[in-house]
Amino acid sequence: MWLPVCPVCQNPDLVRIFKTSLHDNTGSLDGNFDYFALFDLFQSVDSVDLADAINKRSSTLIDIFLEVNTSFEQSKFGFSPEDIFAAVDSIQKMENLQISGLMTIGPLTDDRVVTRKSFALLRTIREKLNDRGYKKIQKLSMGMSSDYDMAIEEGSDIIRIGRAIFGDRNPKQ
Repeated sequence: MWLPVCPVCQNPDLVRIFKTSLHDNTGSLDGNFDYFALFDLFQSVDSVDLADAINKRSSTLIDIFLEVNTSFEQSKFGFSPEDIFAAVDSIQKMENLQISGLMTIGPLTDDRVVTRKSFALLRTIREKLNDRGYKKIQKLSMGMSSDYDMAIEEGSDIIRIGRAIFGDRNPKQ
C-alpha cells in the first residue's frame, strides 16, 4: 500500500479524498480494503445502499459527498435531483455518516450553457437542503479541467483538474 509510506500523505493537515467508485465487481462495498483508515472524505456516494454499507463498515464518523446526476445522462451515476431529498432524509439518520457536501460530474458536451445549468442545479439543490434544515451540507464538488471555471462561478469548493495538470491519460493497450 503506497499511502502509509508516503511522508506527505501522513501530514495531519492533509484532507485525503476518495473520489471513485466504492463498489467491487458485484456492486457492493469491497470488503478487502480498509478505506476508512486511509481517507477522510468519500465522494461519489451514489445510493442509499452504498451509504448504508459505508455506515456499517465504519467505526468512526465519515464525511461523505452525495453524487447527484444533474446532467440527467444515463451513463452517469448518482441520485436524481428529485430523489436526493428523500435520500438525504434516510442517510442523515446513519450514525457513522456526515453528509458534508454534494458532487456532480458535468454533462459530456461542449455546450457551456448546458454545463453551467448542471452546476447551477447542484448549487440550488444544496440551497434547498440548507433551507430544509440540513445546514451541514455546505461543500460542492463539481468541475473538471474543461469546465472548472464555470463550476467555480457556480459555487464549487472542490474541482478535479488532473488532466490540466498531468495531461491526457494514455489508453490501456
